[in-house]
Amino acid sequence: MSYVHLPLLMKFMSGSSKKTRFNYSLGPQMSILTTGVESIQYIASTQEIPDGLDIPAGSVDNGDGTYDVPTLPYTELLSTSAEDELQKFKETEIQIAGSIGIDIDISDHLYLSTLLRVNYSFTDMRNDELLEVL
Repeated sequence: MSYVHLPLLMKFMSGSSKKTRFNYSLGPQMSILTTGVESIQYIASTQEIPDGLDIPAGSVDNGDGTYDVPTLPYTELLSTSAEDELQKFKETEIQIAGSIGIDIDISDHLYLSTLLRVNYSFTDMRNDELLEVL
């Protein structure tokens, strides 16, 4: 999945007059999905398939709760380019973003900023109607 992220973060910095300062940011973020694909592909293997799930076509029951699954072709479950609305991702997502980092003064009007940033999404990019079917 590829996104364009539009954050609106409030940045807080320590008030130190030293050349190095600690900072952190927090705020909402809207992410716009540009491309995305969710797919499934089985390679030949022995799998334990829980009760209630579909057994892949051509699988052989080993009698001990495992199945020998043959190699099956790539199947696209969801995509931004799907024609069926049920198989499309949502286009936008609301998140909360936060970061911590350090600012290092290089000159009077120039500084280097490094940070570690995390995002948490409140929504699932998959279509709600598809999730109800699953």
